[in-house]
Amino acid sequence: MNKLKIMLSWGYEYRNGINMPQPWEYYHTYPASDINSTVADMGKYLNMHLNNGVFNNEKILSAELAKLMKQPQLRVHKKVEAFAYGFYEEDAHGFRTISHGGDMQGYSSYMAMVAEKKLGVFIVHHHEGTRLRYAIMDEILKTFKEDRQETPLKPLIEKTELDKLAGHYMWTTHCHSCVDGWKPNRQELVVNDDQTFTIMNRTYKEIEPLLFKSTDGMRIISFVENETGVIEYMSLGGVNMFEKVD
Repeated sequence: MNKLKIMLSWGYEYRNGINMPQPWEYYHTYPASDINSTVADMGKYLNMHLNNGVFNNEKILSAELAKLMKQPQLRVHKKVEAFAYGFYEEDAHGFRTISHGGDMQGYSSYMAMVAEKKLGVFIVHHHEGTRLRYAIMDEILKTFKEDRQETPLKPLIEKTELDKLAGHYMWTTHCHSCVDGWKPNRQELVVNDDQTFTIMNRTYKEIEPLLFKSTDGMRIISFVENETGVIEYMSLGGVNMFEKVD
């Protein structure tokens, strides 16, 4: 490690008006953790995925696995973004993008692919948890944007009884059997007087049964009910699944 240390780049965090260098942060979490690599090698990784497992005429992954990794594996509703094998599905400017971001002390990164355009992008910059990477990706996708006619929404024949959505929701990604384990914050869904509801600082209007779009156009939420019609889950897409707790 000491021999490699001189080859490592420094990450920086903004502290009191000054960019301060940060110590190297090593993750050993499981079942998933970080990738320590170079921008050039991440480009090769993207190239391999965009060519269904082949890089420089050498098979790295089987074509079947390479395709499966980019296909939806968890989807609650056809209009809500899915989760693939290690990749998040995103819908931006009419393109289906699969991506995965990462953060560590001093750095933010983002890797994305648009298969239909054979486009692979890897962005890394200083400051953990910041959103410059997403703004850059947004500008890149704008250059490929095509004029696509949106399908008009059909009038709702049956509307969801919004009162059954009201209550608190909790992100499912935590230990449910741990007595003293970490629990995410509860998110309250409040029904408004105009056939909308508000949760996590956004207001939503129904576009299909149990499917809602935010009034700013940035988010879609779907709900899952059991056989008796009781709401059990709320999904914002990918791994952002919330369990109704009251």
